[in-house]
Amino acid sequence: VDPAKTYRLRLWVRTTDDFAGRIAIWVTGAGQQTMAEYALNTEGLWREVVMEDIHPTGDRLHVYLNLMHGTGTAWFDDVELVAVA
Repeated sequence: VDPAKTYRLRLWVRTTDDFAGRIAIWVTGAGQQTMAEYALNTEGLWREVVMEDIHPTGDRLHVYLNLMHGTGTAWFDDVELVAVA
């Protein structure tokens, strides 16, 4: 990544009807951390998640997609990190 640019993370999430818990998404890298946490049950439907204004402080970012404190199944698809400025 280019530290002079701003980035957006976009992805799609789908959970089973019985999903209980939280979905946590972290973007980290070179001293920068952005985190979003959702109590999200999509009941079998795909939902878009967008994180804006990601400002890296170095030339690398790491994306972590996590399921926390719950049961059920979740899927992630079409994950993209794009420069917006």
